[in-house]
Amino acid sequence: MKAIHGLFAALIWSAMPHAHAAGWEESLAKANAGDVAAQVEVAESYAKGKGVARDMKQAVTWFTKAAEQGNTDAQMKLGALYLGGKGLPKDGMESAKWYGMAAAAGVPAAQLQVARMHLAGTGVPKDDVEAYKWATLANAGGEKQARAVISLVRQRMNAAQIAKGETMVADFLAAKKLSETPIDTGVPKVAPPLEE
Repeated sequence: MKAIHGLFAALIWSAMPHAHAAGWEESLAKANAGDVAAQVEVAESYAKGKGVARDMKQAVTWFTKAAEQGNTDAQMKLGALYLGGKGLPKDGMESAKWYGMAAAAGVPAAQLQVARMHLAGTGVPKDDVEAYKWATLANAGGEKQARAVISLVRQRMNAAQIAKGETMVADFLAAKKLSETPIDTGVPKVAPPLEE
């Protein structure tokens, strides 16, 4: 009986690399076809060396493909990779670009990072009003660490700057709400019943 269990276990283990290879090939094919989720999966595999040799250049290539299609997870990863210089040269401007896209899409963690970048002048101009705007948005989105940034930057701002920051926050939220509002085309959403 033990021999049968041992043989069964050996068969399972020997099939696993083939199953992973088939899964990898399928993910890679989907990624090449433009599937955003597959592009992120392939990028993660390269970044972590999971199932393939670790290759940060390939990871960045695939994260970039997904990020350019609006995937905020990929935008956040690229922002972090360029900010930290993990596997590629540090580039504050490139980091700010990707974090900025995710922030504009409404990701609170990205908004907090953009606020910090404006606070320090990392990849973007040092700008207390922009830092206040993004930290306020991040705070509204639930990022508790944003409160510390708001507190710090408010100490450096005058009343006019705070008012400008508040206006920028309101404008951002209004534009976001407008972009999420369905447009009424005048066409009924549900077809009326047929008359007999």
